[in-house]
Amino acid sequence: MEKLHSDITSDKSKIVIADNSCYDLSYDSEKNRIYLTIRGFWKALESVPHYLMDWQKVLKLKKPGFTVLVNMQDMLTHPQNMNSLHIQAQQLVLEQQVARIAHVIPSDKIAKLQVDSIASQTGIPVKDFGIYQDAEHWLEELTNSTEFND
Repeated sequence: MEKLHSDITSDKSKIVIADNSCYDLSYDSEKNRIYLTIRGFWKALESVPHYLMDWQKVLKLKKPGFTVLVNMQDMLTHPQNMNSLHIQAQQLVLEQQVARIAHVIPSDKIAKLQVDSIASQTGIPVKDFGIYQDAEHWLEELTNSTEFND
């Protein structure tokens, strides 16, 4: 694993921006895909002080037509004051003209409602999946179809 900066590591096509107890954020340059895994309960903004900065870092790496896969299977409902942070992150992604976003939905039903509410507020182009592999496959379909159209 190669160190790009003090806080970014790379393993061939995958570049890890953040990997902590709350989330993992990485970019796969071969797939032009950002991966986010949200873990557990985020008590307060102080729990994830670099979240938006990490999004800004990863968005500098992507190319046009990028996709995002968000794995929220282990996410628990976050306090309402965390919604603004998620909205800001989604707005950053929207500004960069994301092609598709796949959500692997939380098993926590209240967290699922929270995620749906935030997505409807920002209007992100998202599709929900219960299984990670289904989400990855759906994003691959877009990648494969655009390769043939070039």
